[in-house]
Amino acid sequence: MKVRKAGIVVALLSAHAWAADWKPVRVVGLVYPEAAVIQGLEGTVKIDLHIANDGSVDWVVTREQDPMTEETTLASAAVRNAREWKFLRISSGNTDLYTLTYRFQIRRGEGARGPSEFRFVMPDQVFVTAGERPAKPSSTKDGR
Repeated sequence: MKVRKAGIVVALLSAHAWAADWKPVRVVGLVYPEAAVIQGLEGTVKIDLHIANDGSVDWVVTREQDPMTEETTLASAAVRNAREWKFLRISSGNTDLYTLTYRFQIRRGEGARGPSEFRFVMPDQVFVTAGERPAKPSSTKDGR
């Protein structure tokens, strides 16, 4: 089931059988950072989440990222987003870590414009896409 609130998508996921100690039960959507779209930044960011006993995210650390993601934009957006997720322990394992891989991509070409899109694929893949922004026309002093 998906619920849309104020531009944020919250997905309540049904049970899936996969080998991990945690299952996301609240996934909060992420809008592609506008500054990153304008700069044409794309890439992959892998982050580790430490899950508290209540299923909330205690802390998040960037494990690895493409050089083009720039720490202050895409990686920071992924870290902020992951802090809002909620998890349920589904096995008696002893790990409190969960890894997510965020893939940021800008759609290009005819018909590529449009809103940012967010998609989570169990168990750990997050896809965030946005349409490229048209170049702003340059203006001249004489109005031509």
